[in-house]
Amino acid sequence: MTTKRLTYIDGEAHWLEIESRPMSKLPEGVKEDLSLDSYIKKYGSIYNHGDGKHYDSKRSYMEALKQKGQHIKDY
Repeated sequence: MTTKRLTYIDGEAHWLEIESRPMSKLPEGVKEDLSLDSYIKKYGSIYNHGDGKHYDSKRSYMEALKQKGQHIKDY
């Protein structure tokens, strides 16, 4: 099975094969993937781009997203 990527060239869609690459280490500086709770604990609050406010709890942040009709794509 080959892996392909959909790419647009001059407005036309083309499927290009992706070469298999060996696994490599993450570049310096890209070493953490914090959960919402961990992010808030580390930085004090989280910024919501939908309404331009900072939230200091996961619950208030998630409710603000829900009110705007937004969600976090975690699938």
